[in-house]
Amino acid sequence: MKINISRPLQLLQWSSYLVAVFLIQLLVILPLSVLIYHDFYLRLLPADSSNLVPLNTFNILNGIQFGTKFFQSIASIPVGTDLPQTTDNGLSQPIAMRDNIEYKLDLNLLFYCQNKNDHLNLDNLLIDIYRGPGPALGSPERVDSKDEKIFHTSRPIVCLTVADSISYQEIEQLGPSRLNVYNEEWLNTITIEDKISLDSSYETISMFLRTEMAQKNLIIQSESGITFRMNFEQGLRNLMLRKRFLSYIIGVSIFHFIICILFFIVGCTAFMFVKKSQKKSQKHS
Repeated sequence: MKINISRPLQLLQWSSYLVAVFLIQLLVILPLSVLIYHDFYLRLLPADSSNLVPLNTFNILNGIQFGTKFFQSIASIPVGTDLPQTTDNGLSQPIAMRDNIEYKLDLNLLFYCQNKNDHLNLDNLLIDIYRGPGPALGSPERVDSKDEKIFHTSRPIVCLTVADSISYQEIEQLGPSRLNVYNEEWLNTITIEDKISLDSSYETISMFLRTEMAQKNLIIQSESGITFRMNFEQGLRNLMLRKRFLSYIIGVSIFHFIICILFFIVGCTAFMFVKKSQKKSQKHS
């Protein structure tokens, strides 16, 4: 009885080819693509192109009736000097900005709103950003002539009143932590991107948060902050800076495709060269 083992050998051969290709993709081409794009990204966008400044590193003044004020001084750093990044340690520290460079501000607010009465849950949060110290908390309409309001917006928010409570069913659905329930129902998130511009000629920047109706208290989460990013003339560089993770996925994929094409061309060329060499050696023999 004869056993045909040619088919299993062919399957083993093709399987070994596939495994070899997979390992080359995983261990050689993919890391090489990441390294090449990372170097390309840093050449286009230096590491100090953006700086995340947590709100807990600002100077903060709280006034329940007229809101919360965040203000901080700006340190202008000349070209050629290292630009320090803000340390997320909860301590007040100046905001370092490159001299003669325009910046865009991306605002990310996460906070709870407490209502001191049992009225409606809905309210509007007024956000004002000033060049300078801005208004005093006791008189929000009075602004120094040197101050300049550079941004204003109003966003709807949800406030927790004294009549609100958490049901046992909600706790069972979202876990034993009551904070998870509050995060799910009462945590307000406001994101503002590419709307605010300023430069290092500003000595101070301040942000003023207040609700339209009085008797509200804002509890700002530690994850809240402002990203200061350089505004480049090329729109592609601004997009890469804003959407860094997405740009890495697209960039690595492009370099991965290019390297695969190069590997394929080199492999085919080497294969054809070996075939021709074998044919020549057979003719001579």
